[in-house]
Amino acid sequence: MRRDIWGKWATMIALVLVIIAGVWMILSLNNRTWPLTIGNKLISVHVADTDARRIKGLSGTSALGPSEGMLFVFDTPGRWGMWMKDMRYGLDMVWMDSGKKIVYIAQHVSPDTFPKAFVPDADALYVLELPDGFVAAHDVSLGQMVGFSAH
Repeated sequence: MRRDIWGKWATMIALVLVIIAGVWMILSLNNRTWPLTIGNKLISVHVADTDARRIKGLSGTSALGPSEGMLFVFDTPGRWGMWMKDMRYGLDMVWMDSGKKIVYIAQHVSPDTFPKAFVPDADALYVLELPDGFVAAHDVSLGQMVGFSAH
């Protein structure tokens, strides 16, 4: 009888541990970050590489830290438009081609601009959203290369 109770407890504990590990994996995948360098500045970017993540973007968040951003990764190069739906703070936006070269920049984009979309004049595979004023503070410019490894 005692062995049956211990066996049931052991099974229950194992099941709880499996559930916790599963939840942790799901949360880890949804909150992936990559290191990225732009100029001599290292930042940590949240990655939006699925339709659901790209649609949500930074909507509803309260702020980005000075060394944070969001990197939108698209499946194919295109003239991907970005907007400020449900945003509470301004951003600088940087579009990059498949070689990670900056091809378009929009600075000081305010939440008040919604529903206007900001669209580059060249094809891009990546869009980097940064804190408002980052581009000017760190001398980010067209043609500059951005460093990161797509995982």
